[in-house]
Amino acid sequence: LKTASHPRAIMMGDPAETAFFKVLLKAMNVTRALEIGVFTGYTTLVLAETVGPKGTVIALDSNDDFVSVGKPYWEKANVSNRIDLRLGDATETLRKLCEECKDDENAAIDFCFIDADKVNYKTYYELALDLLRPNGI
Repeated sequence: LKTASHPRAIMMGDPAETAFFKVLLKAMNVTRALEIGVFTGYTTLVLAETVGPKGTVIALDSNDDFVSVGKPYWEKANVSNRIDLRLGDATETLRKLCEECKDDENAAIDFCFIDADKVNYKTYYELALDLLRPNGI
């Protein structure tokens, strides 16, 4: 993993965690996932592989420098078309996403993974709850 040698590698999703996500998402038949905090895109890649060809991962981050590390791997794995990357402030992006999705039951999120700046977790969690389908995680 290229990210393992990154100066901030400690921020990378753990391979055991992503292996668990693969099992969980398949068991839940997840087709729409939300990831808040992309870093270099390792978890994003795994989520995109797992949601399948008709699935979508909405990936939020504020730092394109970090995200750019993973983009070539998304291309190589043929999953970049499944990733809806939204750069900017996550709170504002989530509010916009809630507004976009409020009248569209097909836009509900099946699974949300929050792995961003810890100080805003409560806000992200509350906003993400508005996007989750019944029985979503």
